[in-house]
Parts: sequence; C-alpha cells; structure tokens
Amino acid sequence: MRLRNLKFRAKLSLAFGTMIILLLLSGLIVNTKLQQLINHAQDNSSGHLFREKMDKLYIEHLIWTKKVSEVFSNDQITHIDIQTDDHKCNLGKWYYGVEKEKLLNKLPELTTIINKMGDPHSRLHKSVIRINELLASNDSNKIDKIKEVYNSQTMESLEQVVQILESVMKTSNEIVINDEEILQEQKKINLLMIVITITGVIISIVFGFFMTKSIVNSINRGVNFANNIANGNLNATFNLDQKDEIGYLAKQLNTMSQRLKDTIVKVNTIATEIKESGKEITISSQQLSETANHEAVSVEEISSSIEEISSNVQHATDNSKETEKITNATANDVINGSDAVQKTVDAMKSITEKVTIIRDIAFQTNILALNAAVEAARAGEVGKGFAVVAAEVRKLAERSQNAASEIDEFTNSSFQLAENTGNLFKEIVPSMQNTTNLVQEMSLANIEINSGIDQVSSVIQQINLDTQQNAANSEQMKLNSHKLFEKAKELEKAVSFFKI
Repeated sequence: MRLRNLKFRAKLSLAFGTMIILLLLSGLIVNTKLQQLINHAQDNSSGHLFREKMDKLYIEHLIWTKKVSEVFSNDQITHIDIQTDDHKCNLGKWYYGVEKEKLLNKLPELTTIINKMGDPHSRLHKSVIRINELLASNDSNKIDKIKEVYNSQTMESLEQVVQILESVMKTSNEIVINDEEILQEQKKINLLMIVITITGVIISIVFGFFMTKSIVNSINRGVNFANNIANGNLNATFNLDQKDEIGYLAKQLNTMSQRLKDTIVKVNTIATEIKESGKEITISSQQLSETANHEAVSVEEISSSIEEISSNVQHATDNSKETEKITNATANDVINGSDAVQKTVDAMKSITEKVTIIRDIAFQTNILALNAAVEAARAGEVGKGFAVVAAEVRKLAERSQNAASEIDEFTNSSFQLAENTGNLFKEIVPSMQNTTNLVQEMSLANIEINSGIDQVSSVIQQINLDTQQNAANSEQMKLNSHKLFEKAKELEKAVSFFKI
C-alpha cells in the first residue's frame, strides 16, 4: 500500500512505531553490549582478584617452603610447625571450597589445569609430614633423609604446584580481557549508540519530511481549490489520488462543488425564468388592466342591454298570452277538420268498394263477350251479326273495366290523400296542444326570465364594482411584477459571479 493512501492515524502510528522500534532496537543492542561490557568488567575484576588470590597463595607456599628449609639451617628444630593438611591451608580451602567452582563456572577453560593441582599439592603437604616424622626419629642420618624428602618430594611437588599456578594465571590472563580492551569495547558501544541515534534521527527526518510534504501539498491544493470556489470558479476540481482523510475530504469537496454548481445553474435558470415571467406578468397586468377597463364599459353596455331585453321580454309575454288564445281556437278548428277528413276517408272506402264491383262486372262481361265471339265463329255466317255484337260488348266491357280502373286509381289516390290528411290532422292536434302548452310555458318562462333579468341586473352591477376592483388590483400587480423583474435581475447578477 502506498504511503499516501494510509490514514493519518496509520501514518503517525507508522512513524512513531518506527521510532519506538529504533529506540527499542538501539536500547536492546546497547543493553546487550553494556551487559557484555559489565560481564567483561566483572570477569576482569574477578580475574584481578583471582590473580591476587593466586599470587597470595603462591607467596604463602613459598613462605611455607622457606619454613621447611629452615630445618637445614637450624639444628634445634625438632618439629616444623606449619599446616600439613592440604585441605586446611588457604590453597586447600580454595581448591576444595565453592570459590573454585564459581571460578570454573565463569572460566571453564581452567578446569583441566586446576584439577591437576590436587595431587602435587597433597604430596607437598605429605612431604612435610614425612620430614616431621624424620625429625622426631633418632636416626643419625635423618638430615640426609630429610634433604632427600625435601628435594625429591617437597620441592618437586612445589614446582609442580607453582607451574600449575603460573599456567592458571597465564590462561586466565588470556581469557579475561584487560582494561584497555574494556575501554575499546566501551568506545565501540558509544560509537554504536551514536550511529543508531543518527540513523534514527535521519529516518525520523526522512519520514517527517515525506509525511509533511504529503500533508502540506494536499492542504495547499485544498487551499487553492477553496480559493477558486471563493472566487466563484465552480469549474475547479480537487483531484487527489490518495485514500487518507484528505483524499476523502477532497472527494466530498468535489461532490459539494458539483452540487453547488448544479444549484447555481438551477438558480440561474430560475432567475432567468423569473425575469421572463416578470416581463410576461407586467404585460399581462397591463392587458388585464386594459381588459378590466373595457369590461367596465362592456358591463355598462350589458346593463343597458339587459334593461332593453327586460322590456322586450315583457312585450313577448303579452304576445305569448295572445298567441295562447289563437292556438286554442286553431286547435278546435283542427279537431273539427280532422273529423271531416275522417268522414271523407270513410266515403272513399265505400266508393272503392263500389268500383271494385263494377270492375268485376266488366271483367265477367268481357269473358262472356269472348265466349259469344267463339260461339259466333262456330255458327259461321249465321253467327256473324252476333259476333259483331259480341265484339262491341267486349269493347264496352273493356272500356268499363278501364274506367273502373281509373276510378279505382283516383279513388285510391284520394283515399290515400284523405288518409294522410287525417293522419296529419291527428298529428297536428297533439302538436297544437303541445304548442298551446308551450305558449303557456313560454308565458311563464318569460315571467321567470323577467325576474331573472332583474337578478342579472343586480349581478351586473356587482360585476361592475368587481371589475373596477380588478382594474385597481391589476395596476398593483403590474407594480409588483416590475419589482419581481428587478429582483430577478439582481439575483441573476449575483449568480453571474460564479463561473459555471
């Protein structure tokens, strides 16, 4: 993950964590080195004490050996008064005590050398016991024997013990560092502390520099973005490719800028619409004022017309009453005409029946004439005169039949005409009755209209007053729309500060 994508908490935790780790690491290293130095110092101190101890034991045994050698220079000595128990002398107490174990635990390299000291040290003390035994004896050659024991046992064992002590001291000097080496080790530790401190400071400075640079650069870009917004440049963007708190802030500021831009665009659009609406309202108010004035004049004219209509309605009411009388008389005449027509229809039906009889007689006569003509033809010369008569009779029957047909057609036409006239009268009678009723209703309606006209006249007067009030209101609306137009211009000017 890139450093700039870390949250501030993570960045600070990383910085302080790194410093703490460096401090802990330096402290651990320094503590380890100091502990080694302390151990070396303790070893060195123990070495000095050990060498002093060995030197003291070495000197004690030299003194102890000198006392043994006095037996050769002083004939009066009958007993060498020294410690003959190898466990009770100072070297024996150290060798068989816990101090040796402690030393060997710290310096295990000396174990092999020191463990060789037991036998010669024991023989050394036993040799003195042998010399004391010889001193106590009455042997005339005891001095020679003492010298032999002294040279072969005492001195030989002493030399072995001394060699072992010298070897121990030499080995301990090789193992235990000296003061100069401790000083050099201390200098190395000091140098290490300085290097770790300088490294920690450099890392802290580098860390702080990059963190500060990242934060300051982001904040400076945010300040520039804020300045652009403050100067009205809503096209400015705060592009920051990082996912920390400032990156989140940049994202939210971009969202805020876009929403502010959208809002300003809407406000600008609304301001323009308000300005245009203000113009339209002003024009509409002017037109409304003019219309109201025209309506006031029109209302006056309507009021005059209503009065004239009222007079006409009254005249129409009088005429409808007169018409009612005439329609009543006409209805009676129509009823009488309908009865006469019905009688005519009945007569036409009777004529039609008579004409039908005549047509039947003419048809039968024609048949008889044909039969007579046939019989005359059969009679020959005798029947010729009869044939002529039959022919004339047939002609007369045909003419009678044709006349009956014409009468029948005329009668049917007259009958249809009379029947239609009767039906028409039947239809006219209800119509006349309806007309009479309508005339009566018209008379009543004219009365109601006259009453309604009076009410309308009152309403017209009220409308006249309302129209005058509307004219005054339209003038006030005209003034308000002008103010709205001016405010819209101010709003549009204020919004023009922003660059979108």
